[in-house]
Amino acid sequence: MRRKLVFALAASLAAAAPAAPATFQDGLALYRHAHLDEARATWEEALERDPRDRRLLAYLAETYRRQGQSERASEYAERTLRLDSCDTHALNVLADLHNPHFETVEDTSFDQTQRYLARAAACDSADGNTWFDVYVLATRAGDRRSERAAVRWMGKSGILTPAVLAYARWTLQDLPRQAILLTNGDMDTYPERVLQEEEGFRADVGVVNVSLLEDPRYARVMAKRLGLPFVDMTETPPADTAEAGLTPAWRLVRRWISDVETKKLGRPFAIATTVELSFRPPDPRLRFQDWEHIRYAGPYYYFLPGERGQEFPDTSRLRANLQRVPVAAFRGSWADESDTSPIHHASTGSLRSNIASMGLIYASAFAASGQEAPLREAIDWLKRYASESGMDMNPALFDSVFQRMRAEMGAEPGAEPKAEAPRVREPAPVMSSPSDPGDPKPGDYVYVEELPEAITKVPPSYPEEARQKGIQGTVVVQALVGEYGVVKNTYVTRSVPGLDRAAEEAVRQWTFKPAKAKGKPIAVWVAVPVRFTLH
Repeated sequence: MRRKLVFALAASLAAAAPAAPATFQDGLALYRHAHLDEARATWEEALERDPRDRRLLAYLAETYRRQGQSERASEYAERTLRLDSCDTHALNVLADLHNPHFETVEDTSFDQTQRYLARAAACDSADGNTWFDVYVLATRAGDRRSERAAVRWMGKSGILTPAVLAYARWTLQDLPRQAILLTNGDMDTYPERVLQEEEGFRADVGVVNVSLLEDPRYARVMAKRLGLPFVDMTETPPADTAEAGLTPAWRLVRRWISDVETKKLGRPFAIATTVELSFRPPDPRLRFQDWEHIRYAGPYYYFLPGERGQEFPDTSRLRANLQRVPVAAFRGSWADESDTSPIHHASTGSLRSNIASMGLIYASAFAASGQEAPLREAIDWLKRYASESGMDMNPALFDSVFQRMRAEMGAEPGAEPKAEAPRVREPAPVMSSPSDPGDPKPGDYVYVEELPEAITKVPPSYPEEARQKGIQGTVVVQALVGEYGVVKNTYVTRSVPGLDRAAEEAVRQWTFKPAKAKGKPIAVWVAVPVRFTLH
């Protein structure tokens, strides 16, 4: 009886205790999950206790701007600047308010936007948020010098995390030479451009942001820069034409793809899978998988001039790209603490899930063709990827997917997979396409003046079964290092049973300074020893 009274008293005291006061961090957690109404209410409450807190004022200005309340946004931004005339967050809010793209205040003008951005950059050049906007303005104006400066400062600021840069490198590395890559928004465009400008990595690829294509000036600049046709898309097409109802950007994209299909455009064309994930066009004319020349390669869909009749999921490219996934790099944050965009914080991590979807498509291709062993291999890869990349997924989910796919193949539920005859291990297929016909084969002599130099070394994951059995040793992996410094193919020349797969998976994630001959980067094979030790 006494214990019940004590518990009852404790419960009543807890109920009567005043709620903890709202803090900036409480609101920030809501904001970064795109709960803007709740974040705003939390910050307004906190502001009543501390009306001179610049962080609260600036983030409230940002939140009101994103919710279309321009007057309130401007009021809070100006209050912030009265406390600190060099608050870059407030200056960036005012720049966006006056940007004609957003049309949130009456006196919009690019000149006014540029003035606010110039003030922000002068106050703190290390604020990467400023350089996002500078990049867009410079690109649409055709100002290559300012555009490159914005990209360099973006990279120096640290606002692009290792995870998004690793995803960008993975996306770019396998594209055909001179490809056009259509991207969706900020975090599948800015990281790619930083790698191109800062490292010279895949600088041959033309990166075009589809959302910015709605701006005729940007569309005209990019078309001229990349040698693409440009037609005035501002006029509404007749209702009985194929382009009726499509936005100007997508009418232009359809024109470009049509030119690829008819070989009028001599460059391969690719669309990042992030475009479909965000756009998800309801119009069947924009269902990428229904277009005649398109193929799915994992991080992107691609068109090659005049190619027809190929399988929609390109399983050889899918396999190669899955083997190159930089799993270890994806465990970290996908949005930097300094990034003031709620969209970047709430959605950029979905890129990690994008790769899981790619693995499921790869697995389903084997289920459709009745190949049980590679289906099991693909599902096992998905389980390892989900675990090692930090995805919060139950491994049993993948086992149920495997059983469902087996059932669709006609296998009895719960039955053990059929044993298959052992196969001779062969190197994974070299990714050759019309874009890279000159890659050397194992054993070919290649004249080299500068050998490849490893830049990023990803350590192997020790297989648990091998660890339990006490297996250790050194696996020697032959790696084909391409002219852009990425590993294009691997095979084992010195085997340690139980460790070979882990060694190859690790080496496929390495990056190199490429070999050179006569001053030009070239592809060569190199031997990479991978050591496994239990102590």
